[in-house]
Amino acid sequence: YFLNDIDLNGTIVTSTGSTDIFLVKLSSAGSFVFGKAYGNTGTEYANALAVDSAGNGFVTGSFEGTVDFDPIAFGGASAPRASNDKTDIYLLKVSSTGALGYAYTYGGAHSDPSTSVGRDSGSNVTLDSMGNVYLAGFVSSENNIDMDPTAGTDLKPPSYLNRTGFATKINTDNTYGWSYLFAGGTNETTSVD
Repeated sequence: YFLNDIDLNGTIVTSTGSTDIFLVKLSSAGSFVFGKAYGNTGTEYANALAVDSAGNGFVTGSFEGTVDFDPIAFGGASAPRASNDKTDIYLLKVSSTGALGYAYTYGGAHSDPSTSVGRDSGSNVTLDSMGNVYLAGFVSSENNIDMDPTAGTDLKPPSYLNRTGFATKINTDNTYGWSYLFAGGTNETTSVD
């Protein structure tokens, strides 16, 4: 992620909020292939990146407010997503040429904005040999959380209001596989490998 300005191969991009997300692809020789930036007036973080055998990139982190995950300024068709509360999780799939594969978002909500509850984040993403995507991080909500970022529903009750760890599987065909929440104290986050 970046704050203020970033140079994407001669194109200067200014963050629109506190911090914004950027994604750059370089060739094996180090040549610039493409660069994109995503953000709004809120705070966005990119926490992890994985690349599959076809060169698709998978990025996860957190975002706040409404973010266009396929910005027209970078040749996209526009894919705005809005957070449910303070920050939500995103899982972004970008092809080897920079085209949006999907922008999955989800997270919980909380009625008291003065607390840290309602801050959700993806902290790690990895792939298995078949191309299934595994996402991990934490959620914090006073309400059930729909952990299925596709058109389906998989409501999970949070075990604790302050950072319940989670693991989610997205199948190779971009469909939802499963999610599990893990809690035992006050601040869990989960990693996948």
